[in-house]
Amino acid sequence: MFRFAEQFSDKQMVIAFSQKLRCSYFIELLPIKIHDAMIFYSNQVNGQLMSVRGLRKQIEEKTFECTEIANLQILFRLDVFRVILMLWLLWVPYCKGLVS
Repeated sequence: MFRFAEQFSDKQMVIAFSQKLRCSYFIELLPIKIHDAMIFYSNQVNGQLMSVRGLRKQIEEKTFECTEIANLQILFRLDVFRVILMLWLLWVPYCKGLVS
């Protein structure tokens, strides 16, 4: 528990997690090296009332990494859409000038 608290700068979050999670959850969360992943899995356990076995399964399936990849793909698609939209908005006035 103390090692878990050392890794978080937000003490209110540590207090909230320590009140809701048992020691066995912390044992599963401590080996995670990525700080954001540890927060993600802690929130998953807290929000879904997940068992330790369910937490272990999500860590093994790399749910955090899959979620991050999906979020990046969505952002990439939005960026591509914005570029296409900007090109179209620039192209339309140019084409109107050629027709006139």
